[in-house]
Amino acid sequence: MRVNLLLRLLWLRLTVGRKTPLGFGDVDRLPMRARWTDLDQLRHVNNGVFLSMMDLGRVDLMIRTGVWKKLMDAGFYPVVAAQTITYRKSLQWRQKFVLETRMA
Repeated sequence: MRVNLLLRLLWLRLTVGRKTPLGFGDVDRLPMRARWTDLDQLRHVNNGVFLSMMDLGRVDLMIRTGVWKKLMDAGFYPVVAAQTITYRKSLQWRQKFVLETRMA
């Protein structure tokens, strides 16, 4: 994992306690901004970075719903076994966006 994403994960873990808890069917929203370290040679957010950002959304959702603690107490950890993504438009440097995550 890139240092940039580790810093985002650390920030998420430090601030998640200040957020309101979520229910199982609720949508988790993470406001974010595209950083220069997220960009590829074409100057837009790299497709691999998109997937890593989605991991942050899943972690935030699991912590806020209480699923994370239950998994850790049981000795389990979440794994994405398969994923499909459709890119609608690219994100440019410094562009703000909101990552929305929900359990299906």
